[in-house]
Amino acid sequence: MKEIIKGKKEVEAVNMMLRFVQTSFQYKTDLKNFSYEKVLFPEETIYYNFSDCEDRSIMFTFLIKNLTNLDIVALKYKNHLASAVAFNSNITGTSFMYNNKKYLISDATYINANAGMVMPQYKNSRFKIINIK
Repeated sequence: MKEIIKGKKEVEAVNMMLRFVQTSFQYKTDLKNFSYEKVLFPEETIYYNFSDCEDRSIMFTFLIKNLTNLDIVALKYKNHLASAVAFNSNITGTSFMYNNKKYLISDATYINANAGMVMPQYKNSRFKIINIK
């Protein structure tokens, strides 16, 4: 992935990583897949046949943290987990301010969505911001 995003603009690189996570793994809830809630590490997401929203968010966060210099936070909805990325340039899309930075929602489960796009069912939903170190 590092070579694929090399030389790309921030938003292009992030959207490529989003698309990779959105489309490379088959979706299935943990209850249907394991019969219990199981949060996967990135290596496990690659290993298992299925993943769900938190697994994909963790994978996407791992890629952003290891391949870019961008800040990322997790967004915990009532029954969903997504991410948000703080770009160094002004990118349009659904965003919010946190710690004096503009973060664009970037959902690794919303298939073919770019940074700044929110699943319709979460468009007006509240979320808790989880800071990622």
